[in-house]
Amino acid sequence: MYLVLSRVNLSLDNSTTFCHEEFGSVPKDGWFWISISILIIVIVLLLIGTTIDLIIWSMWKYQAHTILYNRLVDSVNSSESLASSNESVIVSGENIQEENTTGESDVVCPELNSLSYSKYRFKILSNMNYGIKFLALYSIPYNGWHLFQLKPSTIVNKSGQLCENPLLCLDGIRVLTMIWIIYGHCIVYSIVGSNNTLFYAQTHLRQWSFQAMVGAPLSVDAFFFMSGLLTTYLTLPKLRRICSWKNWFKFWCSFTFHRIVRLTPAYLLVLLLYTGLFIHGYSGPLYPQNPELTDVKFCRAHWWATYLNNFIYADEVCMGWSWYLSDELQFSLVLAPIFLSLLMCHEYIGISFAIALIISSIGSTYGISYANNYLPWFLAIQSFTTIYIKPYTRWSTYAIGLLCGWFLEKHPNILESVSRKYKVLLFTLGVCFSSIFCISTVYGLYGFLSGKLPSMTTSEAAAYTAFSRPVFILGVAIVVSMCALGCGGPIHWLLTSSVFRLPARITFTVYLVHPIVIQFIIFGRQSPAVLDNLYLITLFFAVLPISYLIGFVVSLATESPMLVTKYVFGSKQPSPIEN
Repeated sequence: MYLVLSRVNLSLDNSTTFCHEEFGSVPKDGWFWISISILIIVIVLLLIGTTIDLIIWSMWKYQAHTILYNRLVDSVNSSESLASSNESVIVSGENIQEENTTGESDVVCPELNSLSYSKYRFKILSNMNYGIKFLALYSIPYNGWHLFQLKPSTIVNKSGQLCENPLLCLDGIRVLTMIWIIYGHCIVYSIVGSNNTLFYAQTHLRQWSFQAMVGAPLSVDAFFFMSGLLTTYLTLPKLRRICSWKNWFKFWCSFTFHRIVRLTPAYLLVLLLYTGLFIHGYSGPLYPQNPELTDVKFCRAHWWATYLNNFIYADEVCMGWSWYLSDELQFSLVLAPIFLSLLMCHEYIGISFAIALIISSIGSTYGISYANNYLPWFLAIQSFTTIYIKPYTRWSTYAIGLLCGWFLEKHPNILESVSRKYKVLLFTLGVCFSSIFCISTVYGLYGFLSGKLPSMTTSEAAAYTAFSRPVFILGVAIVVSMCALGCGGPIHWLLTSSVFRLPARITFTVYLVHPIVIQFIIFGRQSPAVLDNLYLITLFFAVLPISYLIGFVVSLATESPMLVTKYVFGSKQPSPIEN
């Protein structure tokens, strides 16, 4: 423990605390008014979009009731005609038994069944101008309805049949990983606003139960893995249908545009609101009401380096957690196209490229850690800008995702003919290996931190730092592969539960907003916190629902409009699941 704390430079903070007696008395600058303007624009768009949808819904209901009424009238008239006909038959002495055609099923309107609201909405908007179509993207009810669709997603398999998405287990992994990240950040940010940090670290770092939080930095690598996996799995079938270089170029331009548009609106909205409004959010002795005391000053100075902050101004990152987005976008726009293009040329070349990425990432991490004599992993605080956020030390886990996606897409039915007995055996072996890989990395520093093992040498620390992430992700890859190939057993049942469906869809926006929620609660206190387990658990259960609620709202305002664009501007109609 002494070895860890001895490398932390402690000094008195000479900065001044700005505390205003009246809430809202902080001077309002240009960034404040820009943020307010953006917020008003977003709210107006949501209100107009909702109004348009309510009008269309009213038209649909009116048409549905009109058709239903007309069918009911026709049914009654038909019944009267049939009764008159039967009466005339009886009078004439003939006994003819007629088939009843006026049952309850006749009241049901075929037109109403075949024209769901989604299709009716698509039909109406297809005849509108682009301005109305754009405003309709921001409908709160329609976008919210899309998010709340809990039916499992489906894909078209290689046989051309519609089947359940074999990667539904990623929903559970997303949510559980996000919860892990939130709790880890609750601890990290609490350290800044507490008065017993050293005592808490000295007592808890030695505990076996606390090692799950020590290993929390591994959680981000799970998202890199899933990103690489989905990119390969979903893109390969599209690439196989491309026959010319011209279409190939168009595809990658569209891919790049879609990826940037997918991430940027939510990111920029949160960044602008955080930059302009956070310091105005509260008043107190701990609350940073001066932008010079927070990373807000970096946002104002370097906002343009949004997707390059892992290289440019790496020690002055705006929204310190946003480095992940830089790595993610760089992987998606550079590594994925190279890997997939090489894979389409020759599989062995593509696979060799991915393996080279893994080896180079491990080698660069080891070299940087060894050269700087870093402590293992996160314990070297100074390694944040040299190892933690750099893409070349992170792309090993993304490359594992690329390879896993290729394998699952190429061999979706590899275990289809395997007997149940062998599937149980594969499940058992998979659980064993996955547990070994994951537990050995998450709890790997316990002996060192508890003092039960001697301190690591420089080479041992560098090796642990270099291999821990890819080894952990190998364990995650085994779990995903088992679930996708049909031998996941109870793990698959748990991870594919519909409980995870909605939270998984707003994971990105929750990741963006949850550190802001944590800072608001911690710095809004009237006195420094005293770190203990009860405080952290209470903080976590306060942050979790608030973050998901705000993330849901941000998703409605930014992500959802982008996702439903194809149903408004494109020619694609809503799928059967959306009816």
